[in-house]
Amino acid sequence: MDEGYGECYFRDAANAELMSNAFMHFQEQRYFTSCFCIMPNHCHVIVKPFSGFELEDIFDSWKGYVGFQINKRLNRHGRVWAEESYDRIIRDEEHLFHVVQYIRNNPRKAGLPKDQWHRWIHPVWQAAGWYFQDLYDAPTTTP
Repeated sequence: MDEGYGECYFRDAANAELMSNAFMHFQEQRYFTSCFCIMPNHCHVIVKPFSGFELEDIFDSWKGYVGFQINKRLNRHGRVWAEESYDRIIRDEEHLFHVVQYIRNNPRKAGLPKDQWHRWIHPVWQAAGWYFQDLYDAPTTTP
């Protein structure tokens, strides 16, 4: 996926914004979205469903809405998403840290310029010291 195969719908900033808005739409109502990264042809998200809401239903909702909107914007029909999503159960804080770092580093690992991806991390996590900061975020200075 990091090589940019597929349609790369999220290279279009409007489609990436659709995805970002979907991740946040039911924030604090159905789930807690901790962080995400939207890349040209795939996304990463850490989300914790609230009691009474299933992860699969949340994914189906995001994928259904965003897929419909992308098809509408492009005046086309057909599948936008792969059939299967890859999910992981976060076992402990150490595992969580590694997943957050993976999400942080994925655009750089893929060699993507900053204008081809979007990341977000919850302000509560930032206040707790969990944040995204890497070479993309480093301030530029002139000697």
